[in-house]
Amino acid sequence: MTVSVKLKGLKIAQTKMRRVLVQIEEAVKDTNAKIANRIKGDARRNVPVFRGNLRKTIVIKTMNSSPRFQVLIGSKSKYAMKIEMGYSGMQRRPSLRKIREWVAFKGLPEGMAVPLSIKLKRKGSPAQPYLVPAFDKHARKYADILRFRLARIT
Repeated sequence: MTVSVKLKGLKIAQTKMRRVLVQIEEAVKDTNAKIANRIKGDARRNVPVFRGNLRKTIVIKTMNSSPRFQVLIGSKSKYAMKIEMGYSGMQRRPSLRKIREWVAFKGLPEGMAVPLSIKLKRKGSPAQPYLVPAFDKHARKYADILRFRLARIT
């Protein structure tokens, strides 16, 4: 006894599956880009500003290697993590000249520079998160946007 099976339309099904996979990939990439830009914008609005250097260094980097569809948002600034997370007593604090500039910029009395320098040496600085709140705000929306985009794939 022999059984034979003839499949019809297999090539059409494979072509449709490839097309759907491309559409899924595009939906994920577009959603990543959209959410990443929103996070970057909010982070730039939230970041504490002295001269604006940290704000200018917040960037988006799209990774094209494994894992696919990965997007990184952050800053290459040396002090970005210290601002975001805060820090305990500083081993190396800013120069007194820079602290004086900051005090003047904030409109504080000039005599505040030395006590502030001492405080930074002893206690450090509290966290002033700007990136994590921006991420938290938009992370919830990511799944909704992606779900909507995936539902429209044919």
